[in-house]
Amino acid sequence: MSTSPQLTSPNILLVEGPNDKHVIKALLQNRDFTLLLPEEQEGQDSQPKGATGIEALLKALPRRLKQDDTKTLGIVVDADLNVENRWKSVCTRLNQVGYTNLPKSPPVEGFILEAPDPFLPRFGAWLMPNNQDIGTTEDFIRLLIPATDALSSHADRILTEIEALEIQRYPANDRGKAFINTWLAWQKDPELRIGQAITAKVLEKDAPIAASFTNWLRKLFLTTG
Repeated sequence: MSTSPQLTSPNILLVEGPNDKHVIKALLQNRDFTLLLPEEQEGQDSQPKGATGIEALLKALPRRLKQDDTKTLGIVVDADLNVENRWKSVCTRLNQVGYTNLPKSPPVEGFILEAPDPFLPRFGAWLMPNNQDIGTTEDFIRLLIPATDALSSHADRILTEIEALEIQRYPANDRGKAFINTWLAWQKDPELRIGQAITAKVLEKDAPIAASFTNWLRKLFLTTG
């Protein structure tokens, strides 16, 4: 029986937080390759201690890119409220280290760039949800909800109603999180987390966006040139 290739310390995927990690691990479960995230690697941390989120990830990115033992480095970040600004922030860090000729916007299939010299790693980036639209990992997850689901429209309606009354307490850029957590709370197990919902097949791990994302991971980490 063949074993799945496992990526170790020369190959690093940086994510904004633990929720992203659980989603990625669930999407890769039972596929023909596995991915070892930095915090699961000996001597590696996905973020500096005490730091989380996009700012910490981007601040650490130039240092990560210059680590001698890194062969391939990928990042998964939220586009949030402005895809163009997020992409510019990523490109600014890449320029600082010596990556040039970067596209003006991220490719829809995910960004992969060969190392500009032997001392820098191959680099890849995926902007949640789909490299084109504003949003977060939770908006990506929404695209995994089955088309026949009867609850999603009701979750949207509830959020719209409380927003019309101006009684919601979440900021505009967290609407996707409010939606998916509302939707999950109405499942058979109301304590189900996103990663668990994928594993339990409440969400469709083979949805088109999931296939695109895992194909990007495969091309980034398992192919060269």
